[in-house]
Amino acid sequence: MLNISQGYYSTGEASSAASFLESLVRNMDLTICCACGNEVDSGEGEDGTRVSILSGGDNVLGVGAVKWVGGSDPYNAMPTLYRYYEYGSAIESVNKPDICASGYGIGVTYANSYYVVPEASGTSFSTPIVSRIVAQLMQKNAYLIGRQSLVKALLSAGAKYKGRTDYETTNNKCYSLYEGTGVVDAYCSYSVLNQSRYATKTISQSEMGENYTKQITVSSSDKVIRVALSWLKKTNRSNFDLKVYKGNVCVAKSIHTSSERVQNLRAVEFIPSNYGYGTYTIKVIYQDIQNSTESFSLAWY
Repeated sequence: MLNISQGYYSTGEASSAASFLESLVRNMDLTICCACGNEVDSGEGEDGTRVSILSGGDNVLGVGAVKWVGGSDPYNAMPTLYRYYEYGSAIESVNKPDICASGYGIGVTYANSYYVVPEASGTSFSTPIVSRIVAQLMQKNAYLIGRQSLVKALLSAGAKYKGRTDYETTNNKCYSLYEGTGVVDAYCSYSVLNQSRYATKTISQSEMGENYTKQITVSSSDKVIRVALSWLKKTNRSNFDLKVYKGNVCVAKSIHTSSERVQNLRAVEFIPSNYGYGTYTIKVIYQDIQNSTESFSLAWY
């Protein structure tokens, strides 16, 4: 588990440093959480246009920051999230962050010192929150170690809070260009892990064009279902699509279109009462496999 809270801005091709981080994730079984940076168009928390180049890699978990300004119970009350640091276009048109965490007014104590900064803000302070959650999940279940795609899927499935209004909702897709899949919730992601509401699979290139299906049971106690898919992306073209069915009816989907750069994160969210309770089928479609094997992970909450 590696936490990075530094970087710089650039345009065009990814730097050698960013490529090195990608190689660490792919080849050294590391999970890397990287701050997306604090660039904004103005000093008032408006939408930014670039992210730190180090967080732009597909397999790196890019973290943004939000300010929570309301809600007393994080499990029963929806908080109000103020746009503090948010980011849009990233290096090579990769949309980052993947996920957000609280990053405003964070109390910080310097190492080997009693000096405390009571109002530190920025993605350098939201990223360690995500890293700490990931480390604790790994401590709970060592199966997560070396499975970056499963980490990303678990965090995204549990990220039920949203501060933005720009979430794409067509076909119940759940993704924001500025918050990724939402604001991290440690308890929800822990619940997904503890209840084994996840699946992983490694497939071969000969299976391209086929499907993987996973049936889940949904009851009346499930008010909202979130499903997240991630995969260890080895090439730019590596691609999987996500669909959820109730019987023969597709109730949610997140698929790649020709106008989008392929990313390794998909998420959908739907209300079961709109379609009925019982058995749902999650389908992962192998669209483009460029290597001898590819690994992907599913998680649902």
